[in-house]
Amino acid sequence: MAEIRTPSVKIEQPPTNKATAIAIAVVAGFFGVVFLTQINAGVFNLMLIMLLAGVLLFAYKAIQVIAIADAEGIEVRNLIRRARIPWTKIDTLTVGAAGSENALGITIDLKDRSTMAIEASSGPWYHKTLSDETVARCEEFVERIDKLRRNAANAAEQANLDAAASLTVRATVVQDADGVAETINDAWHETYAEILPGYKGFERDPADDADMLRELLDGSIEGAGSFVVERSGTIVGASVFGPTHGEGIDGYVEIFMLYVRADEIGGDASRCLVLRTFGAIRASGAAGIVGHVQVDNRRFRSQIERMGIDPHGEPMEQIWHGLPVRVVEYRLAF
Repeated sequence: MAEIRTPSVKIEQPPTNKATAIAIAVVAGFFGVVFLTQINAGVFNLMLIMLLAGVLLFAYKAIQVIAIADAEGIEVRNLIRRARIPWTKIDTLTVGAAGSENALGITIDLKDRSTMAIEASSGPWYHKTLSDETVARCEEFVERIDKLRRNAANAAEQANLDAAASLTVRATVVQDADGVAETINDAWHETYAEILPGYKGFERDPADDADMLRELLDGSIEGAGSFVVERSGTIVGASVFGPTHGEGIDGYVEIFMLYVRADEIGGDASRCLVLRTFGAIRASGAAGIVGHVQVDNRRFRSQIERMGIDPHGEPMEQIWHGLPVRVVEYRLAF
């Protein structure tokens, strides 16, 4: 099978600079060793070691200091830091003075208005002399990186469109009960296999969920409902909700279950299911939404909190299918 290469642009010193730096380092190292072994003078040896360290530092700057741009962002490696900057935080790349040495280089302009020099040490492509050759080399790197970034953005947009086109969110019907129960059961196991105390050896009966769902969907319980999200016709997630009662939540609707398969968590399927469920509950005239999430279900809790919904009160204990579970309550008032 042919190797799949990830498109990237590597900014580094020209080969002539590397060869020169290696040659200088080798020669300096050779003479340094000779002098250190032949001359027994503490101060002289110390100065020689410092000089040799400076030469090796120069060689490192010429050979190892690089930046790599790919579809996700730019990884910058310089003498004192190594940073991975995603495209979502990057505004533009500019050619000009860069770094404390006021050398020519490529600067990353971030959206928070801060900047970071990709590199600004010695060398012909970011030298203090603004030669045409130096400027052209920098601009070529920027052009290649901008092209890679555009291609990556276009590919991501197309992937999102393709994924969205294959998704459908619709109201659950009674005929879906068994399929929804099986999907919820599978998603429940995928979600809690590693994080739920007492999970080992525990089995749920999907038939119980199917019976509960049929009861909620028969129209006898006002405010109850359910949605499923399908990908290419296959159910990959579902929500189940109904009226709830408690202190300060009269008129609220509780989301009893909201699960998607593990590979859909945090993606379009999960987002569309949440938005459709919240929208339907809001449109029903409910006072708000309440739900409980297991304290260690970090992925789902992060998704909820990114929507601006904060935890309400302290964690509490509930019984889920016979298991004691610590949960965090979330409330959203309309």
